Amino acid sequence: MNALNWDIPADVYGNFTEYAERKGFTTETHETTTEDGYILVMFRITGIKGGQSNVGKPVAIMAHGLLASADSFIDNDEDKAPGFMMVRAGFDCWFFNARGNKYSKYNTKLSPNDEAFWEFTW
Repeated sequence: MNALNWDIPADVYGNFTEYAERKGFTTETHETTTEDGYILVMFRITGIKGGQSNVGKPVAIMAHGLLASADSFIDNDEDKAPGFMMVRAGFDCWFFNARGNKYSKYNTKLSPNDEAFWEFTW
């Protein structure tokens, strides 16, 4: 029980891949480093466990809005979350995480505690 006495289902906890896999999807995690040293994490949902693989199918790249992360595409029941709906529709889905969010908060030279870390533009 939490402080607000809400009944929160146990499956809402975890990161993107843990949550998606609990919901029956197969995932991958990929990192890329930008020219200015930001390490960005992207997730890929490749299909449904024990069923369809969407590798080689049409690609959908999903990019979140300001102050969000890739989680925003799967934060709902699996029949309502846009990311899961796209996978079920046959897309090979990639989920981008912009610099500075919880998945892309790393840099090869700077720490998020450094003011210079946050001096980037969109």
